[in-house]
Amino acid sequence: MTIVEVLTPLLGSWQGVNKLRLLPTDEYQESTACATVSVTAQQLVTIAYTWADDDRPQDGLLLLASTSDPEGVTAVWVDSFHSVPAWMTLPGDIGMTGSSD
Repeated sequence: MTIVEVLTPLLGSWQGVNKLRLLPTDEYQESTACATVSVTAQQLVTIAYTWADDDRPQDGLLLLASTSDPEGVTAVWVDSFHSVPAWMTLPGDIGMTGSSD
C-alpha cells in the first residue's frame, strides 16, 4: 500500500484543539490547531498545520513518500516550534492494515 492510498481517507482540512505543556507540572495551554492533508506531485502526501504557543503562531509541514520497498515510507518534517532551522528525516514502514510499524 502506498502512502497516498493509506492517507486518501484523510485528505482535506481539519480543525481541533492543541494542548501543550512543557513540564508535567505545568497547566495545559490550549490553542486552535488546523491541518490540511493533500497529495503533492501525485505520489507524496503533505500535512501542513498551524497552532499557537501562548498566542505566538506556530506552523509545520510533514512530507511523506513511499519508498521502493512496498511497505516503506519516509518523511521529512519541519516545525517552527520544534525543529527550525533544520528538518528531521524519519524512515518507517506501513503495515498491512495501513498502520505504521
